[in-house]
Amino acid sequence: MALALNVELRPATPGDVESMAGVYARAFGHSSKLDQIVEAFQVYMELAERGRGGCIVAEHEGSVVATGCYALYGGHAWIGAVTVEPRLQRRRIGTAVTRRLLQLLHGRVPSIGLDATPAGEQLYRWLGFTPEYRTTAYLLPEKPPVLGGRLRVEELDAVPAWLRELDAEAAGGDRAALIEAWLRRGAKLLAVKGEGYALVHRCRRGPLIARSIDAAWSLLAEAMARGGRRLIAPAVNQQVLEMLAVLGARETHVFTRMRLGSPRPEKPEMIYAIHSYMKG
Repeated sequence: MALALNVELRPATPGDVESMAGVYARAFGHSSKLDQIVEAFQVYMELAERGRGGCIVAEHEGSVVATGCYALYGGHAWIGAVTVEPRLQRRRIGTAVTRRLLQLLHGRVPSIGLDATPAGEQLYRWLGFTPEYRTTAYLLPEKPPVLGGRLRVEELDAVPAWLRELDAEAAGGDRAALIEAWLRRGAKLLAVKGEGYALVHRCRRGPLIARSIDAAWSLLAEAMARGGRRLIAPAVNQQVLEMLAVLGARETHVFTRMRLGSPRPEKPEMIYAIHSYMKG
């Protein structure tokens, strides 16, 4: 492995967002829809303003060449968007970024989570992370089968107390700031009152949290009717895997959910879709 380049690590600012999105897009081979990636980094900037997260960048010769972000969800933190320009990968820059993030989080939370790509899993194991379970991204059909027996789904314009409590029970931490940030960017918040909710933004749906399979089906059907075709499911929830098989969903990417520190008090049986690989 080549030696690391001389890079400067510093906190990201709102003015870095376009450059960060470009690095992320090139690292993961996204050739279009850069605006969606920009929005994701803008959410991190908003979390930073509220003391609930932030990002760092690595600069080389005056240009942003790597990114890394984190979000604080009460009792645990999430690391995401650790990316490096393809031409500069395997130079230990990603390792340096991850270590800086871990330094920023040291002593603040007992547990840190992330979703590792197959290429990145070895690095995170080396840094002390433990694999928990697989998460798989799916592409859903444009014309899904008719789903019957649906519960009443309503669209909310704010995060009510019951939804905040339900999400915290499932995810093991307070993610209301994240949900509210996406609502301000046009996401749709669908809910079966007291039973579950789903966030839908552009073609993506998630989180999708539900207490029952009926609520999950109802929310998924409504999300699909609104054009949501991408979903990331935890492999430990057998019910969502069975739902996706019925729908004829196609796997596109597989990641590994990993943890550093104590386990999160999450309930995977309530989690039918995670938000994204950038924010858990």
